[in-house]
Amino acid sequence: MISPKVKYLSIYEELKKEINEGKYPVGQPFLTEPELQEKYGVSRITVRHALQLLVDEGFIKRIHGVGTIAVSYTHLRAHETKAN
Repeated sequence: MISPKVKYLSIYEELKKEINEGKYPVGQPFLTEPELQEKYGVSRITVRHALQLLVDEGFIKRIHGVGTIAVSYTHLRAHETKAN
């Protein structure tokens, strides 16, 4: 059985990749917690842990009364360019 820590980190990595690929347009609503629970077959707390990592790194922003939105990921692309 996969531990909960591995699950939320896996979800975080996959969502981060999708954001970087532009799957979620900047400023547009992001998937809701229930949608993510269904997509990954995990509990709400697991989804919340993954989302918090994305918030902490600036990939998404949670706005009370509005929801979660994708934010600019251009700073990541600039970082990747500098690394090469």
